[in-house]
Amino acid sequence: IGAEPGGDYAMYQMANSYYRDEQTYEAVTTFRRFLRIYPYSQFVEQAQYNIAYIYLNTGNYTQAVEEFQEVINKYPNTEWAARAQYNIGDAYYNAGDYKKAIAAYKDVMEGYPQSEYIIEAVNGIQYSQMSLGQPDSSSAILEDFIADHPQTSMADRLRFRQADNRMQSGNYQAAIDEFQQYIRITNNQELLPDAHFNLANAYEQTDQIAKAVDEYEMIVNEFPDSERVGPSLASLGRIAFSRVNYKQSFKYFSQLAEQEQKYRGEAYIGMGNAQLAMNNLSEAEKYYQSALDNDSGYAPAKVGLAKIAIEREDYQRAQELLSPIAESNTTEVGAEAQYYLGEIHQQQGNYKQAVKAYANVNILYEAFSNWVAKALLRQAESYIQMGQRGEARSTLNTLIEDYPGTPQAKDAQELLDSQ
Repeated sequence: IGAEPGGDYAMYQMANSYYRDEQTYEAVTTFRRFLRIYPYSQFVEQAQYNIAYIYLNTGNYTQAVEEFQEVINKYPNTEWAARAQYNIGDAYYNAGDYKKAIAAYKDVMEGYPQSEYIIEAVNGIQYSQMSLGQPDSSSAILEDFIADHPQTSMADRLRFRQADNRMQSGNYQAAIDEFQQYIRITNNQELLPDAHFNLANAYEQTDQIAKAVDEYEMIVNEFPDSERVGPSLASLGRIAFSRVNYKQSFKYFSQLAEQEQKYRGEAYIGMGNAQLAMNNLSEAEKYYQSALDNDSGYAPAKVGLAKIAIEREDYQRAQELLSPIAESNTTEVGAEAQYYLGEIHQQQGNYKQAVKAYANVNILYEAFSNWVAKALLRQAESYIQMGQRGEARSTLNTLIEDYPGTPQAKDAQELLDSQ
């Protein structure tokens, strides 16, 4: 190819082609030749970086560190240098040298405070500390960085991440404080819907439901083009349903149905559940069927139709719909299906089979506490119907001890007191 005009781009692309074809030796050799022949090309920074990145991807971490350091030495104070410094941290992390990884990630923050790799560097520090079994100090590191660089372009995103860290760690009150502060001071409209959505979630987690509703409604009304509108409407519908405000729940899910296609199934299920709760069986059936027409394999739609069948005492039809889901679905929908299989047996007076079906909710779907609590209560009722009051008392006590504060625990205590 030589050093003729335009030859730099051709050779650079040739090296990239070798890399894409997994011919890494030829790729590195061609990139090095490119750097010798075209030292002033606009592609030299990326060529030098690509050499290092190839070594990183092929597990030659020592050589990768040397090559990334070459990028930093040749092209200091550039975004390529910042990226190289970050990848030095990755190389040490992949090699299992977590202390050096932490030092390298910290060098990104100290040497390149304007870099887009700051957040990734903080993540790297967090994962490295976890791998060392050390306490996670990433939040404190973030606080120090923001205090030292309050006006950097990354400060806003870092403040958001700091609040999100509180959320992920389960410190919901701290998350509320952080997101409120973020919303007050940010100039970044792009992240505001996410901030309000996370704030709403934190309010829900701390049982501040009215405040959560206000935040979700703000997203719907103030940020109508945001991707958070759909999930906010779904949350509003769910909350209204839990408050026994079925008409309002139906309204929210109807709005959700008007959003993108991906929300259609969830919306139809919410609309069906609201109609079923208002004892409008035909309307509920219509929406469940719409959900199934939208996606023929949609398990929640089949569970919905099974609930209609149970209400109509068409137990065979209900069982045909529920059994395949309970046998194969490991999500909450599977737990719901298994619960209703128990209800089918209980309503028909088959209490022994009901006890077994309800017990399977606890055995197979322990993670879904709402359905386990419901199943335990029904299981105790079935024991009472069979005259096995000792088993019933034991089951009710388990419910009260394991799921305190739930409506089912309250019902269990009342049932115990009545025995």
